[in-house]
Amino acid sequence: MPICKINEKYQWLKCKIPPTELDSEGFCILHSPNSNKNQNEFNEIVKIKLDNEDYDFSYVSFPGNFILKDVIFSDRASFIKSTFYRKADFDKLTFKGEADFCGVTFLGESSFDFIEFQGKVTFESAVFSGKAFFFGNDFLNDAIFELAIFEKESIIEGCDFSGELGFFGAKILNELFFLSINRPDKPFRASFSSLALVEKGLLKFEGVSLNNVNFIGTDLKRLEFHNVNWCRLKGRNVVYDEILLRKLKGKRLSDGYPGVEKLYRQLKLNYEREGDFIKSGDFHYGEMEMHRRASKWRWFPFYWYNLYKVLSGYGERPSWALGWLAGFLLALPLLVWGFGLDKVAGGTSPGFLETFTYIFEKATFQRPSPLSNLNFLGSFISNLSLLIIPGQAALFLLALRNRLGRRR
Repeated sequence: MPICKINEKYQWLKCKIPPTELDSEGFCILHSPNSNKNQNEFNEIVKIKLDNEDYDFSYVSFPGNFILKDVIFSDRASFIKSTFYRKADFDKLTFKGEADFCGVTFLGESSFDFIEFQGKVTFESAVFSGKAFFFGNDFLNDAIFELAIFEKESIIEGCDFSGELGFFGAKILNELFFLSINRPDKPFRASFSSLALVEKGLLKFEGVSLNNVNFIGTDLKRLEFHNVNWCRLKGRNVVYDEILLRKLKGKRLSDGYPGVEKLYRQLKLNYEREGDFIKSGDFHYGEMEMHRRASKWRWFPFYWYNLYKVLSGYGERPSWALGWLAGFLLALPLLVWGFGLDKVAGGTSPGFLETFTYIFEKATFQRPSPLSNLNFLGSFISNLSLLIIPGQAALFLLALRNRLGRRR
């Protein structure tokens, strides 16, 4: 009895189903690309395969609406390069082994609801031409969507990812929503690197923790973030990509710092557009920090960016700037009082309060009464205060203005 000739085209495929009369190439009803094949006969063959625990549906063409419900796949399931011509509905399934949807094409709407993926699941290079919905699924292992294409509005909601979620290089042509992923106490590890957001492509995160998610190479201006949690580092919000860079301890970072700097610049603009100036300030800090770390001058204490960081936290830490301002107001008069006044025999030397008043009035561009016994060092320090104190006061006002959200 003749059998399906699909293994002549793909030698690794083993199919013993007789060819259908509708196919000129000698393929069976499963592998024939003819979308008009008998739906009932097709479904019956699928049921027989499932009953025999034969889960290889590679290169199968599903002609009509396909519904698969309450099935337990006890071994590896393969849908490699399959095509679903209409709606595909996967509901309440259990995949005990690996589930491979690599290169699958969903021409109609597809939904994956309340499924337990115990093994690795792969949608690499899959094409979702219709709307795609993933709701309430448990991914107990890695879930790979690398290079997948989402052409219509799609939603991934209420899913639990125990392994890593990979979206590297995925192409998004419409809106893709990530809603309420994982419990707050469970880390969500994912990579959304090098995403291609084209046409109306938009990626939205809502109610998601992003403290283990990296975005390097993705335009974050095209992403929306609502009620999300970022990594925290020394009191500021950071992207996980910076954490990964720090773990490398300075090795192979020639391209890393500029890439993360770009992420921060895009996030800063994103949050400024939303009016969230606190997070925008944190990401401005991250942008400047990456720029500083990428410079070969960062090891020099008086490098401009080192001073800018220390004195005001890149214009984002008013408490730092105020602390330094108070320190300068105290230290400079102390230096003049201790080392900048000559001792006068039989005379009285100005006290600290008088010296403080002199430096303060000079630094605020008033005309203080000169100290009678001011020496060269005292004159130098007092003149230096004309630069240091007003400059630090300006940094404090800038940081305060930025932190209160009155940017222009």
